[in-house]
Parts: sequence; structure tokens; C-alpha cells
Amino acid sequence: LTWAPRIGRNDAERNCISNIRPGGLSALEAAQKLAWLLAAAQGLGATGVALKDDMPATPLLSP
Repeated sequence: LTWAPRIGRNDAERNCISNIRPGGLSALEAAQKLAWLLAAAQGLGATGVALKDDMPATPLLSP
């Protein structure tokens, strides 16, 4: 996920959701994290190291 993507952005300006697999992060958990990151990035106007992933334990989406 990258806020205002353009050529030259580096990895520190991106957020990545990984380990989506059985035994790791479920697809639902990944979707919840993505929804949270999108909302937080929009509010902050930035992603990457500027966007701390402090997503609450309570999910935004119900199964």
C-alpha cells in the first residue's frame, strides 16, 4: 500500500501485508488490516514508516 504512488518511492514509504496463508494471517484478517491501513493512510496522508500500524485488536469488519 503506497500513498500518492509515483516513480521513485522507496520501500520505507510503503506498507506491506504479508504471511497471508493457512497457519499465518487469514484472508479476513488481511482484509481487516488493509481496511484499517487505508483509513489511517487517508487520515495521515502518508504510508510507510510515517504510518504506525497500531490497529486495535477489535476488527473493523465482522465475518
